[in-house]
Amino acid sequence: MDALFPTHANGQQTTLGKAEHLKNPSMKAIHKYFDEYYVPNNYAMVMVGDLDYERTIQLIDQYFGTIPYKELPKKTPVVEQPLRGIVERTVKSPTHRGFRWPGERIAMEPEAMLADITANIMSNRGEAGLLDLNINQTQRMLWAQAFSVGLKQYGYFSIVAVPKETQSLKDAKDMVLEQIELIKRGEFPDWMLPAIINDFKLQRMKALETADGLATNLYDTYIKEEPGKRSLMKWMYMLHSQNRMLFILPMIF
Repeated sequence: MDALFPTHANGQQTTLGKAEHLKNPSMKAIHKYFDEYYVPNNYAMVMVGDLDYERTIQLIDQYFGTIPYKELPKKTPVVEQPLRGIVERTVKSPTHRGFRWPGERIAMEPEAMLADITANIMSNRGEAGLLDLNINQTQRMLWAQAFSVGLKQYGYFSIVAVPKETQSLKDAKDMVLEQIELIKRGEFPDWMLPAIINDFKLQRMKALETADGLATNLYDTYIKEEPGKRSLMKWMYMLHSQNRMLFILPMIF
């Protein structure tokens, strides 16, 4: 993450802080942060279930209604410069390749959805993706997987490859790049793209059948400032009637 985001907090700020921060926290800084950001115009209260609405509103008003509105501190946008070349880091872990893409509200951007679809073409529940079929099931290396993550600002497409003891990291990289070349040439089954999109829809509908899934969808929409996910579904329907390579090619690096 540090290599993908050398400037942005996505790569420069840990979720809970560094060890020295946790060992010696500043209570003054903690209270200052709470007072500045834990204000009613900066959070949403999401409740799902068989609620007594009148009583619920009374309780919310009782415990939260006196919190005053405050203007939030002004933030200076952090802009990452385009990646102009390969950045290599040596760490004690499987080889890991990442690609960053730009954008505000990235989770709703076409590039983010294309990244999700491409990741599923490469890794599909360990069974039907190109990495699954051509590498994992044939045991060409120990393991390979692709996934994408869309954040509020920016996002990344990641490939993890675990070579065998007798293989080099270059061997693992070359095998992964072979699979990317297959996608660039459109050499994957015709059924795969509509099947992936249908599975996206199915998983989304299943998630909305549970209280936790519905609540998660609501607060995720709020946090990422997404205008609404109907446009997401509309965009996926459009993919069915278009040339698949028109959409896949822009995601290949």
